[in-house]
Formats: sequence, C-alpha cells, structure tokens
Amino acid sequence: MQITFTEEHIPYVKKWLRDALPDIKATDRLQALARSLGFKSYEALLFNLNQNKLQFKLDSTLFIEYLSNRGHLISDRLFARVIMRTLLEAILQKETNLTTHGFGIPNRNGLTGEKYRDEFTKSIFEFYHNDYCDQLQLALIFLQASNKIKTINKKRSTYNLKHSAENLSREYEYNTQLGNYVSNGVFIAGCHIEAFTVKRVSWNSLNGYINISNRSVKALSNSKTIEKLIIIEKHN
Repeated sequence: MQITFTEEHIPYVKKWLRDALPDIKATDRLQALARSLGFKSYEALLFNLNQNKLQFKLDSTLFIEYLSNRGHLISDRLFARVIMRTLLEAILQKETNLTTHGFGIPNRNGLTGEKYRDEFTKSIFEFYHNDYCDQLQLALIFLQASNKIKTINKKRSTYNLKHSAENLSREYEYNTQLGNYVSNGVFIAGCHIEAFTVKRVSWNSLNGYINISNRSVKALSNSKTIEKLIIIEKHN
C-alpha cells in the first residue's frame, strides 16, 4: 500500500510518534521515521518534503530494525498506526463535520446542546483508537485498488462501499490482521486521503457519494482480482 506524505504531515507524525514512544529519544524516533521512508537522515527527509510530496510503501521493517538496533522492542502494528493517525488528523483538521459515523452523528436520542457536542467530540476522538486506525488501512487498500471516474457515482453510498472494503478481509481473508469492519466515517476519511471527490447524500445524511467506478467495485468482489491484488502488494 502506498502512502502520500507531504510537509503538512510532519507536525502530526512527530506528535503521534511521541505519543506512541514517549521513552525513546526524539532523535531516534525521527531517524527511524526517516529510514522507513527511504532517507538516511531526518534532515534529508525534511529537505525532500520541502521540495515535493513523497510516496512510500507502508512497511514497518526498517522502522523496527532501526530502533531494535538501539535496544528498543517495537510492536509490528505501531508504525502503521502512527501513519494512519497522522493521515487522519491532517484530514480531520479540514473536514470538521466528520465523525466515525460519517457526516455528524446519528441523533437517535434527540441529543441537543452540550450533550450533542460531547457525543460529537467523543466520536471524533474514536478515529485515533487502534481499531479505527486498522480500519483506515483496510479502507485505503480498497480505495487504492479502485478507479476514479469524472462524475459522482450515486449508485453506491459510502455506507454501501465500506462493506466492500470489509469484505476484502471478511470474505477473502485478505489482510485479516486489520479486522473485518470499517466504519462509515473512517471510509469517508479514506476517500479524502485518496483524493476522491466526496459529496454528502443530503444535508442531514451521515453518508456520502464518491466518484468511484462501478466496474472496479465489482472487480473487487471477485476472488481472482483479490489474488492479483495480493501479488501486486507483495511486489510494490
């Protein structure tokens, strides 16, 4: 899976690395980040990002190796979750009405005022939980394997499409370490990250429409396509 990284992501990734690895020196954290993104030093990474955006394969091997050589044991999922939190925060700073439910929150109990705001804020913070970070990774795998079209596709809402992303794991046992659930809001965040055009279904709907190809969605419901996807990811 490829990640697009820009200079705007740096403050967020530094924050989440510090949060995940508070007992490791900042210089080691940032050096490990640079190595994982293909640079010999953090300074070289910053210089590159100052010139243009960066695309890299999400792989924790070099990150873990660098810190392991300095006596630090790191879990396999830590680096990926730091990157997911970084991508999420950059989007949520812009899409301020987005929660894990989608656009806003379901107002089943007639919440108003402070109670509504508390529930809204709680749902935003959920994005940064480990399971939601894993959901985002599964959503991005699906979206990166899908094709964009010029117009908004109103045949499938984000709520429908999130099930297709879930089925990569649920039906085809692909990347099962990520679980088999994707929330509507996480899927919409993934659409923004992958530069899909997102349009809310209606002013009070939790769901959106995006400019996704029906053909690619159907293809990703085919076991042969999934097999090809696995091969491509292994070689990228």
